[in-house]
Amino acid sequence: MCSTCFPGYYLATFTSCQTCSSGLPFCSLCSSAAPGSSPTCTQCDTTYGLYGGSCQSCSAIVGCIICTLNANALVCQQCNSSYVLKADQTQCLICQISNCTNCALNSTGGFLCNACAPGYYLASNLCQPCSSSIQWCSTCYSTAATVTCTACASTLLYLSNNGCTASCN
Repeated sequence: MCSTCFPGYYLATFTSCQTCSSGLPFCSLCSSAAPGSSPTCTQCDTTYGLYGGSCQSCSAIVGCIICTLNANALVCQQCNSSYVLKADQTQCLICQISNCTNCALNSTGGFLCNACAPGYYLASNLCQPCSSSIQWCSTCYSTAATVTCTACASTLLYLSNNGCTASCN
């Protein structure tokens, strides 16, 4: 005789537990008031939002990976990493700054880059290639007005005095 089930399952009868998704499509966590009663979904799979005990797809909002339904309207809680969540949570906007890996919206709705992809550094809200500041530099970071090279583009080059050179000093 069963009295409880593991997370992701509900008590279907006194002798068996069923997966939440078997009775509720795209449901990852659920509960039932008593054995034999219909389960109620409490958490949906990623990319689905919970509304009235069932899971609805977040795909209506392009780039949204976690959503909920409020007053019959789909709202996004989290966007894919290459997108930015608009303040009203109705849209995920693709970041318009090339090579930016952590983008946000500023108070006027413009894009603000917080971090760049490897091989780039942040300067004046743009991601600049490391090699544009230090010849043959492949990995770098910036602080204020200084760009520091941490790796060179080839194993034939050596990092020396914040630059890449063909000879070992």
